Amino acid sequence: MTTITITSFGTGHPDAPWSANPVVVDTKPLRNPPQDPAVRARMTQMTGLDRDVAFYVMTTPGAERLVEDALLAVYDRLVTAPDTDVDVHVSCVGGRHRSVAVSEELASRLRALDAVTADVQVVHRHIDQPILPRLSDRLRETHGRYWVVSHAETGINTRFSEKAVAQMTRQAPDTLADFFTAQFLQIHRAAHTDLPAPLAYSPQEAATMADTLRQLRALFGVPSRHADLADQLAAHADRAAAAGETWTWTKEVSV
Repeated sequence: MTTITITSFGTGHPDAPWSANPVVVDTKPLRNPPQDPAVRARMTQMTGLDRDVAFYVMTTPGAERLVEDALLAVYDRLVTAPDTDVDVHVSCVGGRHRSVAVSEELASRLRALDAVTADVQVVHRHIDQPILPRLSDRLRETHGRYWVVSHAETGINTRFSEKAVAQMTRQAPDTLADFFTAQFLQIHRAAHTDLPAPLAYSPQEAATMADTLRQLRALFGVPSRHADLADQLAAHADRAAAAGETWTWTKEVSV
């Protein structure tokens, strides 16, 4: 029997799901309970599995269209390749509210369709993770600039503090500093530029950079914020390399 696996996750975590050709659903345009002062205190203690959170998310303007588009995309996969399993990746920032609620709604509608005989499974990858800092809080820590690291296959756009990346590269141990600088020369050159041209790395370059980041992470030794950042960037580069797609860095300025 064909299986439809719907995975909710947060792009603010490094271990996003990966598959060769997923249906990608981005729920970030929907209302986010942790960013709404009227419901934040109550709903941060809940998840998208709770009825109040699900109602809050699904009554956001655009939510219905988002689910309908995802439903059609999945059904199209089933029609064009009836014997092939379908992976659906549903993202928000933290992986606890919007992506969970939309995943559950999509699964419910798929199971209700007589034309869909596939086994529908739902996995919530980050539902038990702590609430992430609000985006506005994270942006203030960047002194106004942050890198947006992305690749098209997963639709993931992950923000990293420009200041944190610069500090990590400057504090690389001497034994690796020159090699690390050479690999990330473009990023070093753009460190003090508000809006440089996008930086694009081939899958092969992304694989090399992932290996370099892992070496750097090992030399940092004990867990630290620089080690965590190296881990996250390495995981992101791995996904780009595995997908055979360009790994892109752009910079944005907060307002």
